[in-house]
Amino acid sequence: AYKLHPDYSLLVRERYFLEKKGGDENHTSRLLLGLAYRPLEDDRFNALSKIEYKYDKRSTAQPTYDIDSFIFSTEGIYQLSRKLQLMGKYAGKLEKAERFSSYTDLISARVTYDLAERFDLGAEYRMLTSHRTNTRLHGGAVEVGFRIVDQLWLSLGYSFDRFDEDLAGDSYHGEGPYLKLRFKFNEGILKKLKPR
Repeated sequence: AYKLHPDYSLLVRERYFLEKKGGDENHTSRLLLGLAYRPLEDDRFNALSKIEYKYDKRSTAQPTYDIDSFIFSTEGIYQLSRKLQLMGKYAGKLEKAERFSSYTDLISARVTYDLAERFDLGAEYRMLTSHRTNTRLHGGAVEVGFRIVDQLWLSLGYSFDRFDEDLAGDSYHGEGPYLKLRFKFNEGILKKLKPR
């Protein structure tokens, strides 16, 4: 991560996975470039845009196949009031292989409401569209959260869909119940850790 400006940060990440099973090998490489907007003066709106290139080579499948994926996402969070937070996201994925290509996108909206000082309630709606087959799927999730200590939340929820994790994001859980820890990390935390 690199701070371009007090309000903007540049993010770069490369992840490489190698899975070996007997004589088979699966290779996955993921290169991500992102731009985060977090204004210091008025922190009511934050945004994150990412573009990622993902390369998959699978030799466990017969015949061996390679897939190139280009994934774009942009999302924003707006603090409407002290208790109410709104989030919107668009993500698209173009997959290319030797004999086919497809484009799938995801639109999601989330609302989070603080019920009390230590409890919040969240609900999310997601719509996944596969443009190759002209199909549309609907889903979402609900969850309740509890603040354990300052900036650390424990949430219990239920997801109603099983969508593409590349589009839904790293915090996506798939269909069914889930439990997660959420930690808000910001510059204020770093200042507290810095020796006086």
